[in-house]
Amino acid sequence: MKMTIRRGEWLRGMCGLLYDRATGRLCAQGFVGEACGLSREAMAGYGSFADIAEAGTLLSPRIYDLFVVKADEAANEWGGDSTEFCSDSAELEYHNTRLADETMSINDSVRLDLSDGERERQLIELYAPHGVELEFVD
Repeated sequence: MKMTIRRGEWLRGMCGLLYDRATGRLCAQGFVGEACGLSREAMAGYGSFADIAEAGTLLSPRIYDLFVVKADEAANEWGGDSTEFCSDSAELEYHNTRLADETMSINDSVRLDLSDGERERQLIELYAPHGVELEFVD
């Protein structure tokens, strides 16, 4: 599956949202969500697809496969106790997958030594094993 991220609409380098109404920008996961059929408005104000699932919105199977794990499966996803990654995990039904958290770590990083080119390379490598080919265009 090929997904396109348009650099001019790409929200990066800050702790962000899937879709930021104020700027009209999407984070990397937001572009994937949009390609999987989720509208920008459905993503507006949310930081992750697990947050959207927690709010009761039905997501596409591909979004669940990539980004969302049920609480009772979180330990398997994380190879142990998921509470070390989410302090309020006992109260939540849905959690981020490892892919979701690693995407946020790269996309939202405020490191000054992380160029956009390097950020793109890391995201492309991260998604490849999941059958997603990311393409960055101007």
